[in-house]
Amino acid sequence: MDRKDIEWMVKNIIASQLGKSEDDIDNNHNFKNDLYTDNTDSLDAVEILILIEDDFDINISDSDYDDLSTVEDLIEYIYEKKNG
Repeated sequence: MDRKDIEWMVKNIIASQLGKSEDDIDNNHNFKNDLYTDNTDSLDAVEILILIEDDFDINISDSDYDDLSTVEDLIEYIYEKKNG
């Protein structure tokens, strides 16, 4: 899977779950500090994780998820999982 396709899909999922525009999602954004606001709860984060796992047909362990702090980290993780 192409990295640009992964990036587009990840940003689309995050934006739709958080009610933002894809243009508002930057690869350097930190999930906890930049994307998750006072209006975001842990259920939003879980829903994003489930959608990512379903759409990319991967399983992200809890320990791996804890290490994914930025959008770029998530994109790179998926890329490595899909392309070995």
